[in-house]
Amino acid sequence: MHGPSWNVPRWAVLFSSRVSPWRLTGWLLALPAALWLALFFAVPILILGAYSVMPRGVYGGVESGFTLEHYRRFWEDRLAALENYVLEKKRKRLVT
Repeated sequence: MHGPSWNVPRWAVLFSSRVSPWRLTGWLLALPAALWLALFFAVPILILGAYSVMPRGVYGGVESGFTLEHYRRFWEDRLAALENYVLEKKRKRLVT
């Protein structure tokens, strides 16, 4: 048998003494790339998400606060255009 039959958390197996040091070395080699991605990909995406829910300022900037007005206006326009498209298709089908 290769080990205990009960469920052991993956992190416990990863850092246990029975794990090959080569497996741990792989994780350590991937750590700089993961930090690089987090710093230059995930953090800017989070900043964009934060700015997207801030209200518009007087001179085009943003002010502190929270609003979903931008998203409501975006989807309201798209849904109105889709509704007009569907109604036009129905009208054309009835005419022909």
